[in-house]
Amino acid sequence: MMAVTWTPDQQRVINTRNRNLLVSAAAGSGKTAVLVERVIQMITDEKNPVDIDKLLIVTFTKAAAGEMKERILAAVEKKLAENPKNGHLQRQMFYIHHAKIMTIHSFCLQVIRENFDRLSIDPGFRIGDEGELELLKQDTVKEVLEQFYEEGGEEFYQFAESFASGKSDEVLESLILQLDRASNSNPNPDKWLAGQLAAAKRELVEEAAILNSDWMQRLLVHVKQSVKSIEFQMQRAIREANSFEGPIAYLPALEDDQRFVLQLKQCVNFNEYREVFQTLKFQTLARVTKKDAVNGEKQELVKNLRDAWKNQLTSLKESFFEKELSQIQEELRLGYTPLAVLIRLTAAYRQAFHEKKQVKNIVDFNDLEHFALEILCVEDENGNMKPSEIGRAMAKDIYEIMVDEYQDSNLIQENILKSVSGECDGKPNIFMVGDVKQSIYKFRLARPELFMEKYETYTEHDSPYQKITLGKNFRSRAGVLYDINDIFVRIMRQEVGNIAYTDDHALHPGATYPELPKGQSGQSELLVISGETYDGTGSTEEADVSKVSTEAYLIAEKIREMIESRMQVLDKKTQQYRDVRYGDIVILLRTMKGWGEDIADTLMSCGIPAYCETSTGYFNTIEVRTVLHLLSALDNPRDDISLAAVLKSPMGRFSSEELAQIKILGNMPGYYNCCKEVLAAQPMNESAAALQKKLAGFFARFDNYRNKVTYTSVYQIIDELLEETGYRYYVAAMPSGERRLANLEMLMEKAAVYEETSYRGLFRFVRYIEKLKQYEVDFGEAQEGADSAETVRIMSIHKSKGLEFPVVIVAGVAKKFNFRDSAETLLLHPELGIGVDGFDTENRMIYRSLKRKILGNELRLESIAEELRVLYVAATRAKEKLIFIGYCDNYNKKEMEYAYLRDYDEMALPYGALCSAKSYLDLLTMVCAKGDARLQLTILPKDLIYHNVLQDSAQMDVKRQTIANWEADSEDEAILQKAEQLFARFHCDYPHQEATTMVSKQSVSDVKHRYMDALSQEEDTQEQVPVAMFVAQAEGMESGTTGAERGTAYHKILELWDYETTEEEADIRERIAGLVRDEKIPAHYPELIHAGKLKTFLTSELGQRIKAAKKSGNLMREKQFVMGVPAKEIKLSETSEEMILMQGMIDACFYEDGEIVLVDYKTDRVSTAKELIDRYQIQVELYSRALENGLDAKVKEVYLYSFALNKAILVQRKDGH
Repeated sequence: MMAVTWTPDQQRVINTRNRNLLVSAAAGSGKTAVLVERVIQMITDEKNPVDIDKLLIVTFTKAAAGEMKERILAAVEKKLAENPKNGHLQRQMFYIHHAKIMTIHSFCLQVIRENFDRLSIDPGFRIGDEGELELLKQDTVKEVLEQFYEEGGEEFYQFAESFASGKSDEVLESLILQLDRASNSNPNPDKWLAGQLAAAKRELVEEAAILNSDWMQRLLVHVKQSVKSIEFQMQRAIREANSFEGPIAYLPALEDDQRFVLQLKQCVNFNEYREVFQTLKFQTLARVTKKDAVNGEKQELVKNLRDAWKNQLTSLKESFFEKELSQIQEELRLGYTPLAVLIRLTAAYRQAFHEKKQVKNIVDFNDLEHFALEILCVEDENGNMKPSEIGRAMAKDIYEIMVDEYQDSNLIQENILKSVSGECDGKPNIFMVGDVKQSIYKFRLARPELFMEKYETYTEHDSPYQKITLGKNFRSRAGVLYDINDIFVRIMRQEVGNIAYTDDHALHPGATYPELPKGQSGQSELLVISGETYDGTGSTEEADVSKVSTEAYLIAEKIREMIESRMQVLDKKTQQYRDVRYGDIVILLRTMKGWGEDIADTLMSCGIPAYCETSTGYFNTIEVRTVLHLLSALDNPRDDISLAAVLKSPMGRFSSEELAQIKILGNMPGYYNCCKEVLAAQPMNESAAALQKKLAGFFARFDNYRNKVTYTSVYQIIDELLEETGYRYYVAAMPSGERRLANLEMLMEKAAVYEETSYRGLFRFVRYIEKLKQYEVDFGEAQEGADSAETVRIMSIHKSKGLEFPVVIVAGVAKKFNFRDSAETLLLHPELGIGVDGFDTENRMIYRSLKRKILGNELRLESIAEELRVLYVAATRAKEKLIFIGYCDNYNKKEMEYAYLRDYDEMALPYGALCSAKSYLDLLTMVCAKGDARLQLTILPKDLIYHNVLQDSAQMDVKRQTIANWEADSEDEAILQKAEQLFARFHCDYPHQEATTMVSKQSVSDVKHRYMDALSQEEDTQEQVPVAMFVAQAEGMESGTTGAERGTAYHKILELWDYETTEEEADIRERIAGLVRDEKIPAHYPELIHAGKLKTFLTSELGQRIKAAKKSGNLMREKQFVMGVPAKEIKLSETSEEMILMQGMIDACFYEDGEIVLVDYKTDRVSTAKELIDRYQIQVELYSRALENGLDAKVKEVYLYSFALNKAILVQRKDGH
């Protein structure tokens, strides 16, 4: 095996010692390998070896810690094999099992365990279960609010009236928990809360406190940058107006606007800005006539630009500069009392929650960090943090601290690690590696600014505080990297996200890829499905197809195109080109909810294997819901919904009609009372008696379990229920049975975890689960394994971090950003503080305070910055091909909106444009708008996705998909014509307008109906039975049905018939009863079947031939098929040869002498055989063609067996076959 060759920068990272070293490691730069090598070099250094247990290596996840430990162990073993007598290496083999390679929380836990005597906690504490802690929080916050309600007080009632919504306290509870969470991200939460109140109080009495506040300074920066962007728009509009055929008549108004902006540029403080904004007014644009000979496009561009800056300037004025300083101060005063009460409530909640955790002897992850900080740090006389004696002692035992994924650290973690470093003794020794562009955990309160502060202050040359940049990417093809650089150099700028995408942050090729095969492009693509139709108009056609499904169809076509064209990718092991596989492709989504499973379903329906990993939806699975309903009913049988759900489930086996009859016969309030009434009553007939017997059997088991609940653990109860009811085996037989079983096992695990908490008993477990559902603590479904080589994976962008794929499709790029954080009732910013509105409770008025507006704006900008980083993570997963896909209702309008950017002279897009972004598609459209972008933009009208994509799919796969459940001869694929390239066609005039009225998939029944419009449908002509409006009368217990259901019953029984039962009517009836007992058919089916008619069929010549085929293994029943048929053959078009997907279900067919006999069962009420043949001629001919295409055998005979006429009818085919 060849030795690794490190780049000069990587070698510097590996060798540099005895300082604080910040490594800015670009995506794919091999940071993990470098970090491991640095450790190996330290512990194997011949001159100055370091013991592995002298290093503190902090990773982001436990999995990363485990992987790093394994890699270090393997490297030490290799070194030891080369030098088996090396005593230092032998010691490392022992030390490594005790090495401090762990997450920050594991380190905190170790510190607490070793120094618990410094805290007021029991050494036997445990980390609370997530669900247990959530319940405890909810209980505590309710109790605290209740206590304040009892104590009363005008200020509290003012607070409640200001924030409460309706009759519920949920909003108040949410505010307390929200403020508590924000405070926990600070080293001293109580001090932070007190500081926020003090700052708010100063702003009430000192105007200077407002004018000099951090939040006011942020406003001034925002306005300055916005004005700069507006100035560019004005310059572009004036240049356009002055150009040939430009709307020169608009110049006076444009220049007047420009003079206003020049005044704004001179402003330096709030009062000056406000004074200028008070003069804001806009002249009316002069009228342009035909005599002016103005170019319409230029005129429209200038008008759009002016409308844009008018809206921006008006918004700035109305949002921030309408009110005088005195009014701003008054609004802050109106919000002060509610804020002060909220802070007191939060402090009271924190204390109460702490006490409850102490009683239960549990801690949460926030406690781990704060307890460790309390042990390791103390405050000096100025209130600053410094290492405690314990911190200093630990620091002496640590040679170096290494922090992986440093960009995701927070302020508490920063202080903890600093307290055990050598910095306080003038010996900095913290090694930090990460990439600030990949900081995507804002929701976990990560502080990427910690990374940036060091990046901006550390030196590149040797010093105690040094930085090294690893800019080479060893993952991706050079073209992909250049495409990514071209995107992010335009959308990442210092003022939005605190990152300027300069050469230091750019990705530089480090991997060597052979030249692409001829004709293959590696260019990154943006595919936009426009809601406009091909002719540019809107359309409501195909309204039932969601935007997500539309994207999914395009994704399916793109994947099929890559597979069919045998796109080449570089094999990681052989380093040779090979055909792309499904497992090389990943679909990345910003959010999985509402997207992942829909895309997976669509791909699979198109014949593309797909696997979607979800992290929610556990409680909605049918198997989990059923067991939870049973537990709820056992806890409280008067829970009507749960009891009825259990009775209807496979555990109860009651039909909907039986449940209705129980309610009718019981005639009592409450379903449980109805059940008891039916059990106690004298049955009126045999049906009622049978129902009573069935109900008695259920409640005998049910009551037995209820008795057990009092002395049996929840885990054991669930286990016994699953075993004794057989539900475990029922679930295993369902589709995706392995995953469903795993879901039940997960429920049992949660029950076992629950039993270890401070809660006990079924009642509390049911409440425990209900609260988890209510507060969205979801576990996600258990995951089935997926063959990664043969499956397209669908995952969230966050899950993909650290992974790589040859082909990356980033879907859903038009999905709107989530700006919810910037619109909450209470706005919290880690640096700017708390923003609330002013509440005038006396006059029932709310005043939007300036501080709250500014905080909202800052939070919105930070959300955009986070989205930029998320998009960067998604893009940098791609090794060889990167594709973005999105749906836009009117993309032409969006392009026009950003057309002015074409002449923007800076590489990075203007601040105002970036601030206006609401989706990834907005950002990517801005990139493409400049005209020189590398990203290849293709716009696809949606009607062509619906019709052409699906029809192309049918054409390409017609042979492969014929008889979907039977294996087709793969060699036949050689005769398929390769489909014309999708995107080349989309840029041509569409020649087949008639085809746009066709749907791409038809059922055989649809085609039959089209031929037989003048005839009655099978469902309408079958033998009719009286139908009850809701349920049958209780007296006779008769069930109503339709002819369609009778037909379904005959088809189902013939599908299951074993052809071994004797053909006597009594035996036939007993066999049907057995199918009911085995739960293979519904209980009411025997009432729909005439045993005499079934005997006639079974004893007929055709019936005996089918019996013989069954015995010889040549019978096939209820087989689905899909095949392609030219549109004109099924009357969708007069001339079109477009292939339409045809699907259907064949009742029965069998081989006889090497040829096929086709049989179709009919229960239509007809008087002659000709009537039946006329009705189903086209159907059986299509069936015959499907069989011949799929099985490569001739259909020699076609029969319709009529149960109305009691005979088999031979059908002569008319299609020439």
